[in-house]
Amino acid sequence: MKTKEFCSALHGPKGTACLAALLWMVCFITFQTVLSHVVTYHEEHHLFLYSMEYLRHTWHWAGAATVAAAFLVQFFYYPWLGSLLLATWLSGLFLISHRGMTGLTGRKDLFLLSLLPPFAALLYLRSVSHSLSTLVSVTVCLAAAVELLLRLRRRWLGPDGRLPLFSAIRPLQVHPAVSWLCVLAYTAGGYVLFWTDYPYHERRLCVVSHCAGKGQWEQVLRYTSSYFQSGRTNNMMAYYHNLGLYHTGQLPARVLQYNRPLGAKGLSLAWKGSRDDAEYGALLYEQLGLLNIAHRWESEALVKYGETAPHLLRLSRYNIALRRPQVALRFLRKLRQSLFYAAEADRLASQVTDPASVGLHDAFLGQTDHRFFDATDLFPNLEPLLQADPDNRMAYEYLLCASLLSHDLDTFARWYGQAGRFYSEVPAVFRQTMEYCQKGGSHD
Repeated sequence: MKTKEFCSALHGPKGTACLAALLWMVCFITFQTVLSHVVTYHEEHHLFLYSMEYLRHTWHWAGAATVAAAFLVQFFYYPWLGSLLLATWLSGLFLISHRGMTGLTGRKDLFLLSLLPPFAALLYLRSVSHSLSTLVSVTVCLAAAVELLLRLRRRWLGPDGRLPLFSAIRPLQVHPAVSWLCVLAYTAGGYVLFWTDYPYHERRLCVVSHCAGKGQWEQVLRYTSSYFQSGRTNNMMAYYHNLGLYHTGQLPARVLQYNRPLGAKGLSLAWKGSRDDAEYGALLYEQLGLLNIAHRWESEALVKYGETAPHLLRLSRYNIALRRPQVALRFLRKLRQSLFYAAEADRLASQVTDPASVGLHDAFLGQTDHRFFDATDLFPNLEPLLQADPDNRMAYEYLLCASLLSHDLDTFARWYGQAGRFYSEVPAVFRQTMEYCQKGGSHD
């Protein structure tokens, strides 16, 4: 008898509250762990501004759901808060579905079908390409439909408040334990579906790019190394892996470890008009001191992704370093209208006349000669960059490694003599390559 009462309690108010709390906990843990990149990605690709111009423009071109989604996403600035909001959202979706199922049928949700909408929403949110505005629209429409039907049911439903179909059908007689079995079945099925089509590569790229932007190079190497150790090759992963190697002082020693399949192309991202390339390619040029090229890549990303906080911040810093304060202030005025980036915008605005304050290196600072650079390919720029900035160690390492990977021994030999400027002991791979050249080795 106690077992039957325990099973029946699942359909009471306390049982529903416990299910909602359990669902909230599962969702919160999920968004803090295996879907943490979803929270970070959406925060980096949405920016809600407290201005009538933004509201009118976004409402007109994207709709109210996009405005609502951007308003919620601004709180993802703190990942734990973003996870909390998403978990609360999905739990609310369960409660709305449960209210509709029980209210419109006048019976208990014996098979707990109200768990299916939040489970479907969780599966939908696995991919960062899925829009939160769609989920906002679905949630609002579902809630509005349930409330409207509940208010109107006495007018056009049966005298007992049920749909005529359910009034005519005799209630099912099932053991209360069936409801618990349904919970277990939905959970097991959701778990299998979740991992069957889980976007591993998407998560890896989001995490790696986020860590690189924060300067967490050991983390970058950990993720990219595990990717290459699985036997796969990818230009974006190689790009970040080599950046991590340089910043940890390992690029010459490990340049041949995973770069042979891609060759010199793995050191950078060539411009192909890709959204991802445009968004991530500026980082290398920024660190090399080619700020004008970095500015161009970042401007392309701004066109493709819109005025988001990371792009506005980077463009502001580039223009401060390039001594274009009025351009920098144009981007900072946008950020000042946000909630969590206003303080950072004010700090940068106070430094627009001090280019050194942003911590960026301009390799052509103070030079009056005008050159044309190739913004679509890194390697034609490295030699002119070193001629203008002879102490640029990053440019030197990338030039020698690119020459090594592309078998350009002439360029390698021409610049090898500058190694003493950067190393107390020349890396072994450079020494061995130079010895090979001196012995008359072929380009192959």
